Amino acid sequence: MSTSVRILCARCKSPVHVPARPRPADLISCPVCRVRDSFESVRDQLRRYKRERLARKLDARMRAALRDSGSLEYFPEIFPEGTYHFIPDD
Repeated sequence: MSTSVRILCARCKSPVHVPARPRPADLISCPVCRVRDSFESVRDQLRRYKRERLARKLDARMRAALRDSGSLEYFPEIFPEGTYHFIPDD
């Protein structure tokens, strides 16, 4: 099953055009600032970006849930800030 995601340039937030049936080696580029990368790399960046955002949301929920707990301690994960050229528009 395939899902459709609108892709933005991470630098200038401009929408990026992706061909209807992109191949892994196809170049995807920002029409404004000209950042470009292969479709395979863009797809990987989108996955990593989503995974990082989800992990940060779960971490924030755990902190909130255990904030006032006297008997439990939570040691949050340290998340390195990812570097992305393209991000999903969500």
